[in-house]
Amino acid sequence: MATSASRRLEDEVTCSLCIEHFNDPRVLPCLHSFCRHCLEELAVHSEGKGKLVCPLCKAEFQISPADVSSLKVNFMINSIISVLPLLTSEDSKKKTVCQMCDSGDPAQGRCNECDHFVCEQCISAHKRFRPLQHHTILSLDEIKSGKLLAMSKASFCTKHEGEVLKLFCESCKEVICRDCTVVDHKNHDYLFTSDVIAREKEEILERAKKVTSKITDIEQAMALVEKAQQHLDENKLITRRNLDQFIDKQIGALEKMRSDLKEGSSQLVKSKRSS
Repeated sequence: MATSASRRLEDEVTCSLCIEHFNDPRVLPCLHSFCRHCLEELAVHSEGKGKLVCPLCKAEFQISPADVSSLKVNFMINSIISVLPLLTSEDSKKKTVCQMCDSGDPAQGRCNECDHFVCEQCISAHKRFRPLQHHTILSLDEIKSGKLLAMSKASFCTKHEGEVLKLFCESCKEVICRDCTVVDHKNHDYLFTSDVIAREKEEILERAKKVTSKITDIEQAMALVEKAQQHLDENKLITRRNLDQFIDKQIGALEKMRSDLKEGSSQLVKSKRSS
């Protein structure tokens, strides 16, 4: 029987296009993810129109079938898929072995940064080996409880192997690693991503407050528009009713005139015949 955590994870790893587990999930600029092959097929059908439309938020992007492979991989979804068997009633009974070494020992946890299940010895190595000491290791029980969903995976620089992306270049508006500051981003202005996140979060919350304050005004304006539309519909019905009444009255008068004229002509003919 599936747990609530497993059901949540199933939703997280299901592509809304093919309704299957993600296969090579790619992230659109709007941050919605889909299978790579689903996006390629969508791009093929949209190629004549020149724009790929996100099926969820309807945002439009200039993405051709060939561009799909250059989209960012959603590593978080891949991580969730790898731990999903732990949460199913049948697979959870199977022992997961360590993926960091070839000992074949059962896994006791999972390293968030290495993206591998680790045994007791590898967990100890993480604690002893200085470059790995900052890694976060979740126990199997924590994974089963759904804590993995709340974890953020460290991202590594594609230019400098092993270097974590933990700085934000204000000059180039992109995330960089420490080595980038002495190569491609020398003399640029940069901050720690944690500081940028806090700053951007505060700005987003401030903008959200401003938007929230306008909701009442928008709702009132919509109510006025709806009321005006209602009055317009009522006036249309009244106008039609008055028009029908006017036309019916004119028709009645014409009908009476026709009847009177017929009667008059009949009387005239009668008097002529009798004279």
